[in-house]
Amino acid sequence: MVTHPELAKGLMKTPNAKTVSTNLWKRVTSQLNAAGLPMRDMVGWKKFWADYKLHLKAKLRRNKTNISGTDGGPSTYTQLTQLEQQVSEWLSMEQSVSGVTGAREFGIAQTVTEIPIECHVESIGDANDSIESNLHENEEVICNNVVHTPRKKRSLLEKQVENQITYQKKLHQYFR
Repeated sequence: MVTHPELAKGLMKTPNAKTVSTNLWKRVTSQLNAAGLPMRDMVGWKKFWADYKLHLKAKLRRNKTNISGTDGGPSTYTQLTQLEQQVSEWLSMEQSVSGVTGAREFGIAQTVTEIPIECHVESIGDANDSIESNLHENEEVICNNVVHTPRKKRSLLEKQVENQITYQKKLHQYFR
């Protein structure tokens, strides 16, 4: 597994990944069975490896929760064996449990503070109803290679209220 980390992680990225993976698992199976008991077929060793990684990741997650917990009481931190530490390191399991440092998190979109250079506004219909921004509801900003946060969508009730206000203003102007 150390010599073939892509097999260990289950991330074969070759054109014939399935064939390469099967051949490597056959080799691993014969080496493990030659070492002695337990004897398993290729499917059995694949399941064993998947279960081992699953249980190790769960152990890392429990340890992380225990370290950051404030429940009081005795610690339930479980020391990793030397093999578990090695497997965790070369499979980067700590990152999958704790996350990648410096990475952006999913959540509420932040407002864009930079003004993109290559942008223009395109009308995609009647632009009479304005919303609480510089753009009209049926206009969109077209930018090349710039990521934008989506505008807040109005609820149906808000749209109906705005339409009623617009209607009343026009009716008032008509009967003046």
